[in-house]
Amino acid sequence: MAREETYKIVLDPVHGIIHLDALAVKIIDTLYFQRLRYLKQLAFADFVYPGATHTRFAHSIGVYHLACQMINAIEAHKLPDGAIEMSPEDKKCIRVAALCHDLGHGPFSHVYTQIGNKVLKEDDGSELQLKHEDVTLALVDKMFKDDRYHLKKDLGPDGKAEELLNLIKELIRGKCEAEMLPTEKRKKYMFQIVSNVDSGVDVDKWDYFNRDAMACGISERFQYERALSVARVVKTRDGVFELGYRDYDAFNLYSMFNTRFTLYRKIYKHKVVVAMDLMMRDVFRSVLRGNKIKNDKRERIDLFPLRQKDDLKDQDKLNKFLKMTDDLLFKIRDSSEELYRDAQDLIQRIHDRQLYKLVMDIPVVKVEDLERKVAEIRVHIENTVKKLELKIPEDIEIEELRFDYGQMSKDPIMKLYFYRKGQEDTGVKLDKDSVSPVLPRIFQEVHLRLYQKLKSTDEEKLAKLDELKKMLPEKAISSSSLKKL
Repeated sequence: MAREETYKIVLDPVHGIIHLDALAVKIIDTLYFQRLRYLKQLAFADFVYPGATHTRFAHSIGVYHLACQMINAIEAHKLPDGAIEMSPEDKKCIRVAALCHDLGHGPFSHVYTQIGNKVLKEDDGSELQLKHEDVTLALVDKMFKDDRYHLKKDLGPDGKAEELLNLIKELIRGKCEAEMLPTEKRKKYMFQIVSNVDSGVDVDKWDYFNRDAMACGISERFQYERALSVARVVKTRDGVFELGYRDYDAFNLYSMFNTRFTLYRKIYKHKVVVAMDLMMRDVFRSVLRGNKIKNDKRERIDLFPLRQKDDLKDQDKLNKFLKMTDDLLFKIRDSSEELYRDAQDLIQRIHDRQLYKLVMDIPVVKVEDLERKVAEIRVHIENTVKKLELKIPEDIEIEELRFDYGQMSKDPIMKLYFYRKGQEDTGVKLDKDSVSPVLPRIFQEVHLRLYQKLKSTDEEKLAKLDELKKMLPEKAISSSSLKKL
């Protein structure tokens, strides 16, 4: 950010000195943003990596910083003919979108949504129809219209302010409602800075890849500085103006996607982290069961005040959600209501580190028709568990995990545009072999993990686990091994 725009300076462990503008500081000093101090970025990863206690608060400021850097990188080059330059209002909106992009996260970050989708369907057949992005947009709208903060006037006059507020929300979504109109094609690159729904290369990921790795003491780090130095706006064959990178930087961007893959394997889906996620899922299941007990005098804990799109219009429900942070775990633990006793017993197990244990990790690899094969092996596991008179999910949980480069089985680089020396305005797709002959050919692997939930006193059931292992494939499942099932 230019010096003259700086209002406050903060020191960040990942990026060093960060310059904040006046509007950013005003947003940070709202309860909407301060709530992010109490949402850990990695939920339960600190059960494996003690340093993984950083928050959505720090991450959001880091994304703001990188968005400012990307704006500077784009402005360092002349735009191709026909592209629309970023106006001062556009740049302001990009910075705000970067800062506010995670306001809608619930307790335990992504785990909250994943748990909600599972347990609500089991509980009453409903679904958590809202993603955290949906809640973010509602909270951004509420924050800018909150009379306590007077933020809307900092965007512009009344009519203009509403237009810019809508732009902020579209930048967070990474998609403009009118993007197929000629005008929007000329500035699509703006919508790829904070959340790039096309390729997955955006400043949000650049921050959390490096921040998460640093917090966990893992050496993998993506050199976003190099990508920034070669980023510019290019014109595609379709006449759309998108973010592009120099052709020789394709290998560096492959390393970004490999960093993503590595972090999922080492951190986000570590066997103990997943065990914790499963335990919290059971805590939520137990709370929902307790809430069904009829007693009007008992105070119930509402785990999901926001479920449907219409809930976003309900100010009471939004205010309830705003009070939800990671301390939800302690609210359940410390409740005096008898109906939450089972949930409290589970939380005590967590405190005593009597965690669910991984029984088997079965990779499904080198198979054609992957989805059908995954379904087949899942059915086989379920039938085997049933034969041993064990119960799902009471005794055993089967968890399907996918590790990829962000585009499932597809090569993510094929989603990106590059430019060549002397043809800087023209965006082209690269052939993989022109990057390097030594690159991945498979971009996704699927694992089926079995976790057991038994206590040490369940000796009879524990004895059956060894038999279960013998009855299931030990490791990788090829086409030939599947035929034996």
